[in-house]
Amino acid sequence: MKKWLILPAGFILFLMGCSADKPVDMDAWQREHYGFIIRTSGQMVSKLGDTNVVFIDTRRFTDFEEARIPGAFPADERGGTARLTLAMLDTSKTVVVYCGTSVCDTKLFPVLAEMNFRKVIYLSDGFGGWIYNGFPVERGFPALQ
Repeated sequence: MKKWLILPAGFILFLMGCSADKPVDMDAWQREHYGFIIRTSGQMVSKLGDTNVVFIDTRRFTDFEEARIPGAFPADERGGTARLTLAMLDTSKTVVVYCGTSVCDTKLFPVLAEMNFRKVIYLSDGFGGWIYNGFPVERGFPALQ
């Protein structure tokens, strides 16, 4: 009978020991495993107007012209504008990459790494999530600054 009590008690102590570890730093884990941090549009809307944050739109230029996150830069790999746009940006800034969906964003990450961008955030719900949440957009051809 005592053997059967020791086994569950040992298992419970084992589980308690596992939970005593310090929590995982998810930003560090994501950066190490993916090369970027994952955020939603709700987490990033507060960064609009932050001079240390740059939004990069990887959708087709026609979609970018129709509507985009305010202040975003176009970087359509299909149209060849990605490297040109990225070459003009400060690599020390935080770059937030988004698309219309969650698929085409990932094509730009190897280019960002190659060009030495180290603070990269992936907008997991894309421009669709931005619109769905009712966040502000710019429309029309962007003014040159």
